[in-house]
Amino acid sequence: MDPAATPQHVLTVAGMHRSGSSLTANWLMACGLFIGDNLLENCPDNLKGHFEDMAFLDLHKAILADNDLDHLVNRNKDIRISDARHREAEDILTQRQSYPSWGWKEPRTALFLPFWKSLIPSLKFLVIYRPYEEVLHSLFKRERQKYKHRRFWHQWKFSMSNPFLTTSWLKVWAYYNQLILEITDQYPDDCMVFRIDDILQYSSLIGEAINGQWNFDLDVIDIKSIYQKELMTGKPSKNRWLDRLVPGCSLIYEQLELKRLNSLAAIHISA
Repeated sequence: MDPAATPQHVLTVAGMHRSGSSLTANWLMACGLFIGDNLLENCPDNLKGHFEDMAFLDLHKAILADNDLDHLVNRNKDIRISDARHREAEDILTQRQSYPSWGWKEPRTALFLPFWKSLIPSLKFLVIYRPYEEVLHSLFKRERQKYKHRRFWHQWKFSMSNPFLTTSWLKVWAYYNQLILEITDQYPDDCMVFRIDDILQYSSLIGEAINGQWNFDLDVIDIKSIYQKELMTGKPSKNRWLDRLVPGCSLIYEQLELKRLNSLAAIHISA
């Protein structure tokens, strides 16, 4: 694909599962950004929808399946992208060439950030993250909901009292966010990093920054006009023992926080 033919203004919402990326994508769509015309349907754990473009979702799942993987990748492993999958990715971009600006959200994108940047040199990354204890709390709550009529064992299995699954999911959180940190190091001018709390508090300023710094043309609205607090998983109490299960998580979180402070300072917000 000729890079010159790639749409000029494109962004992706990059974040680990259950980090607030659905809410962020919903807000961007409400601001007028095209994020796809075939989106993943809503479900009990995402009542307003996932706002995930099925073309990207299906491609990412297919590439992972080609490598005998799924979305729960938690270690450094080369993911091979075949020529056929490469052509599928190019077809997705070709289908969006008529849009002067557009974007997408799909959590597995975090596993393929350099790949998409190579196809879309102008690609921008709106990074959204949450503390790992909040992400785990949301993941466990979602899984318990699926098994709410099962016996006690299923309720224990999907709780932070289960050290095996907790450790596994912590490693997934760490791996996704480590990959995100790497792309922000490589392309600092093409990345903005925010905690989901920042989107809730400063959405108008962040939207204006996307327009001003990245030359988008969003009709910026305050996210509070679409936000429903009851749909966001509440914040759990701090679990210090999580830091001992996967010690690297705390360092990765500190690095995300530093990136966040830089992004806030760039739009004249002091945290």
